[in-house]
Amino acid sequence: MFEVIQSSTGTDIRTKVFASFCDNAFSGYEVAVAEIKAGSNDAKRLVHALKSNCSSTGAARAMSICERVETLMASGHSPEDQLLVTLGDVLQQTFKAMKAYEHSHILSGAILQVR
Repeated sequence: MFEVIQSSTGTDIRTKVFASFCDNAFSGYEVAVAEIKAGSNDAKRLVHALKSNCSSTGAARAMSICERVETLMASGHSPEDQLLVTLGDVLQQTFKAMKAYEHSHILSGAILQVR
């Protein structure tokens, strides 16, 4: 998806999308977990929003876990704490990978400007 946009517009939006995801997804995760633990009706909507956010940025592992949480909740079950912890861990790993991409992209841009 990102490559198609870049090839047609000349703009690499990946770093902007990744930065936005890193700035917002974990707080969304924290709110969703709190709502799940409180048994709130908003929990399903929040998990769905997090899943959509993950999908939009290519965070496939986190999206898959969100799907499992959604499925459990749709069947009337509360997800186990370990599944929610795993989701948080996967989000953190995703943030690190996105930050590493952003850093390497900045460095490669700087190298191209020097040449």
